[in-house]
This record gives sequence, structure tokens and C-alpha cells, in this order.
Amino acid sequence: MHIRAEKEPYHMAREYALQEATAPFDLTQGPLLRAKLLHVAEQQFVFLLNIHHIVCDEWSIEVASRLMRQGWQMAVKDLFYHPTIAELAPRLTQKATLEKQDIVTGKVPLTPIQRWFFENHSGELHHFNQAVLLRSKKRLDHNRLRTVLQKLQAHHDALRMTFQYKMDHTSALLETDIVQQNAGLEHPFYFQVVDLKGNPDEIALLTSHAQSRQKAFDLQTGSLMQAVLYRLTDSDRLLVIIHHLVVDGVSWRILREDIEQGYRQAEVGSQIDFGPKTASFKQWAQNIKI
Repeated sequence: MHIRAEKEPYHMAREYALQEATAPFDLTQGPLLRAKLLHVAEQQFVFLLNIHHIVCDEWSIEVASRLMRQGWQMAVKDLFYHPTIAELAPRLTQKATLEKQDIVTGKVPLTPIQRWFFENHSGELHHFNQAVLLRSKKRLDHNRLRTVLQKLQAHHDALRMTFQYKMDHTSALLETDIVQQNAGLEHPFYFQVVDLKGNPDEIALLTSHAQSRQKAFDLQTGSLMQAVLYRLTDSDRLLVIIHHLVVDGVSWRILREDIEQGYRQAEVGSQIDFGPKTASFKQWAQNIKI
């Protein structure tokens, strides 16, 4: 869009940006991102990016996570108050010490949203999952993929949670009614390869099998992450299912990136390295306990 020069160009650009910032988003139809390039003067442009906070919050957390892997710390709010690289760079700090890299085990307090789930969810407790189905451009080596996913479960401690509980829904939930336990590396790991090549309706068979895996979770024994590699005639698909008690939308971005990065490392014979651990779910739950 060209900004006419009746006023000082950057002043007009600011006015236009304010109008865009206050224009409502349509959450049902989208889009949740609006981008425009403003031509304010000869060879001078302003790039205007307007993102709904539902998307922007996840994006900013992902930026902070990637910086953390490189040894830098960034406050998420700084990305909003200092949105240019020149402004943001001086505010980054090098992380002096790493979080403990040990395997986390033991009892973990319920977070408020986990407690809400047990108190209010009226459906099947075991079947409350989130899943992604990823399509690969090339055939995947199932042994390499198995190793990557095992490393993923070892690296992200929350994927090894179990929940022991007794509930009658006739009284208030007590602290002792539910025990969240972080298991060690002996925790069950689920990975399956299903070859559907040559079947008359591969997608229907994949859908049916995926639905059966969705219903196969057990909160008390685990594993709360299950992965299936489907071999189809045209390509491979990787299904990853995780119970919502231990994953959310932001976490999926990190997990998917770890899977892709780990597989690339395994392909060339490198050690699988997801970078240093950040604060564990157990530590976070203890800090917000109310």
C-alpha cells in the first residue's frame, strides 16, 4: 500500500497501523495474521504485521525456546515491547547456568488446569488426547525413528507421567485423591509400524487404526505418548498421540521440531541432541502450586 504524502509519511504510517491494530479479527473464519507493506517514501517501506494474540503468544514462546537452546534468555514480553532485532538484541542475556539435566522422577503436584480436568471432565478420563499426523516426503527408517522417539520421551520428562487416583465425585477433590508420578527411563514406550501398502482403502484403514490407538491410553500405567508409523503406497505417515494432561498447543511446536531435528541427526550418524533441558514440568508445577 502506498502512503500519500499529505502528512509526514511515518506519521501516516503510525495512524494506519493503529487502525489495523484495533480492527477486529474473525476467530471463526480467520485469518489470524494480517501483513502489509507500506510504501512511505522513495526506497523506504514499513512492514506491518498484525497477529492475534492466540497465535502470537505461541510464536513468541517458540522464539524464546529457540534462543534458550543457543544459550540465550529472552523475556517473552520483550518481543512485544521491543519488536525489532536492533532493540531486542541488547536485552538478551546469556544463560549463566543450565537447569539440572538429570532424569526427573517422583511425585509432581497437580497444576490448576490438571486439577480442573479431574474435577470437571465428564467424559472418559483416559481418552482426552491431542494428536498430529505428519506426512513424510521420503520413506522413514523405522529403527532411526524409534530411537528418536525414545530419546524424545527421555528428554521431555512430562511424557513419562502417570496418574493414580480414586474419585467418587461426591465430595471435593483432596490432595491425596490424585497422585501424579514422573516415572524414570523404565517407563513404557509405545511405537508401532503398520504397513498398509496395497490395501484397497489405505486411508480408511489408517483412520480406523488411529482411532483405536486414541482409545488405548491408561492414565495409571502409561505411556501417555503413543506413536505409529504408517506405510502407505504414496508415502509414510507418522501419528503421534499424547494425552492432553501432559501436552498443549505450544508444546507441540517444540516436539515436532525435536522429532525433525533428531531424525536428521540420526540420518547422518550424529548423536541425537535436543539441546539442554529447560526447567522441568515438576519444577514449574511446584512453583505455581496454590
